[in-house]
Amino acid sequence: MQDVYTFKRCERSNKSEISNVVNQVLETKTNSDYWEWKYFKNPAGQAFSILALINGKIVGQLGAIPARFSVRGREVIGAQEVDAAILEDHRRFDVFLKMIALEKQLYLDNNVDFIFGFSNDLTTEIGQALLQKKRVGPIPRLVKILDIGPLLRQRFSMNALPRILSPVGNIMLRIIHPEKITIPEGMQIEPINRFDGRFDTFWNRIKEDYPVMMVRDSTYLNWRYVDVPHANYEIYCLKKIESNEIMGFMVLGEEQNDYLTGQIFDIVTPRDVDDTVTSCLLRFALERFHQKKAAKAICWMFSHCHVYPELTKIGFIPRKRKGRDFLFQSINLQDPAISPELLENRENWYVTKGDSDY
Repeated sequence: MQDVYTFKRCERSNKSEISNVVNQVLETKTNSDYWEWKYFKNPAGQAFSILALINGKIVGQLGAIPARFSVRGREVIGAQEVDAAILEDHRRFDVFLKMIALEKQLYLDNNVDFIFGFSNDLTTEIGQALLQKKRVGPIPRLVKILDIGPLLRQRFSMNALPRILSPVGNIMLRIIHPEKITIPEGMQIEPINRFDGRFDTFWNRIKEDYPVMMVRDSTYLNWRYVDVPHANYEIYCLKKIESNEIMGFMVLGEEQNDYLTGQIFDIVTPRDVDDTVTSCLLRFALERFHQKKAAKAICWMFSHCHVYPELTKIGFIPRKRKGRDFLFQSINLQDPAISPELLENRENWYVTKGDSDY
């Protein structure tokens, strides 16, 4: 007897089953708390997730989460496509197409203007060939080596070479790219436990610095970086001492594999001020990574963004391999002032790793 598939939108009661399917397919380690946060507590709205079932059992899902964007000062709704996971025995073309069609209907029913996603080479090809998505472009992943020792030990594990070369190599790195922090006069760096109204004021100041930016008000920032379960970010702002005005902020994280990697998930500074604000925050990030004994630091940044040259000044270089591809597709753009062509041009976007669901 042939399997009969049914389809429905994800509900809260499905959290545990979704976790099991995604963990099995994508080799992740999630639980129902994570899906509650990601799919049901998002301040932009409930996730657009379609489930495929056999006899009431979930065998696959296509997920997407809504996101508020400022496009030339107008607020619109986008949806980031995430968490595509179908159990191996059920990877059928007709099942996949049915899920896509139902998800698109959810976009239309909920007035989603466009969809976007971060993909690798394979999913980029599928998205372009099968789903008519537009490739906005690769997002460079910039890397800076902080401690050459762990990298040498990884490559020459049974050799004395790492112990001999590491001290000299690290001194040379500091000479070539000095990392001394200069805090602008009248300002100070402050750790942030929770985003407050000052960040709403800051967002209103910088929201038109680039034609397309994800809304970064305090409601979103707290959801993305403070209330997220099972993730520990360090958040810092640069502020004026007398007025308490926010001049910029950044969100740092880390990843432990063979060695520790420091990650700049988000950095937001005004485009219309001199480079000292951006430089100060970036150099402070490097100091934090050094204190944690990270071997390298990583940041995603388009080359047209004002943060990019400040990254290269302190020794960040683009990886030789391509960065994550950024894909876009218009769904239901209604505002005549916002064209698909505007959104398909990568030089209109400001994107960081924090804008993704990584």
